[in-house]
Amino acid sequence: MLCKVCSEMLKKLWAVTLIVAVIGLVFGLFWISGFPWPSDPKWTYIAPWRSLCGHRGAISNLAFSPDSKTLASSSYDDTIKLWDMTALEERFALVGHHGRVTAVVFSPDGQRLYSGCADGTVQVWDVLNGHELMSLNLAKGAIEEIILSRDGKLLLVARYEHQASGIYRVGDNGTLSHIRDYDGRYDFFAFAGSTRIAAAQWVDRKAAGGPVHEGLIITLLDAKTGQTESVLRVPSSQGEIACSPDGKWIALGGGYRETVQIWDLGDRKKILSLIGDVSGVFKIAFLDMDWVIAAGVLGTHDPRCISVWHLTGDQRRLTLGTNANSAGVTSMAISPNHKLLAAGGGADCTIYVWELSKILTGR
Repeated sequence: MLCKVCSEMLKKLWAVTLIVAVIGLVFGLFWISGFPWPSDPKWTYIAPWRSLCGHRGAISNLAFSPDSKTLASSSYDDTIKLWDMTALEERFALVGHHGRVTAVVFSPDGQRLYSGCADGTVQVWDVLNGHELMSLNLAKGAIEEIILSRDGKLLLVARYEHQASGIYRVGDNGTLSHIRDYDGRYDFFAFAGSTRIAAAQWVDRKAAGGPVHEGLIITLLDAKTGQTESVLRVPSSQGEIACSPDGKWIALGGGYRETVQIWDLGDRKKILSLIGDVSGVFKIAFLDMDWVIAAGVLGTHDPRCISVWHLTGDQRRLTLGTNANSAGVTSMAISPNHKLLAAGGGADCTIYVWELSKILTGR
């Protein structure tokens, strides 16, 4: 009799354990993936408004003209395309690089476009007619990014993989004169205002099975002299960085369970930890002091690729998505008038466009 009672109790115990395990597994999968619960009123998913097709290689970089009417896209197909964002059609292609085009940025007057290539060259283009104005063979390694200061007077040519990056003075006619180089220890750069640069480097420690990433060291530098102004150590960070419009805050890819961290560069303290849907963050941008946008990858065949946070007010979070075959985005640009957001970089070679102003105002 006692054995029979024990047997029944064990069966019930196993049943309860199985139910608890299944519930725990489902909850754990949702928690790990960062997938929001459908009942969360602060989560909204938004599909693209339009898409632009024409490149035959992955989109590497995007940039809007100062008047927001033209979008420039660089691609691994060795070309640059200029798009009319009113008609949503291609204006013309810029051909002349001999390798993957990795970066584009407009001059402050919108008349010139600077582009960087994997072969180490920077080319300057006339935006009106598409003619090449000049080509600079810097020949110090593959160019990963070109960043223009807010006043348009300084141009940072960033090279990664332990190659030296350089800062250049921009002349009135678009010419570049070399000021100085930064050594190859830095992995990510952002202008903090017009005269300071935030330079980030990976911090790893050796462990069994290979190096373990521990975070970033953010060094605030004088852009012209290279003098160190301050140093910020950030644990558990993925690396990509962006500075706020006033140069006082820095946003960077977060670590475990954090999509983005925001730090005060003056106080060297963390202000916010933002949880989103993307896991591998490739681009971060401040729209203004109220909105932060991060673009990246969540997972294979998952359309969610951009998270948008409202830092004040209701602190709601929006999620923008492409199609299920894009596998995330690695490039992003916001129009200066804040009306449009463009993103690309996925395997489908497509640029996706959202009406950002209508999304943020709920229209």
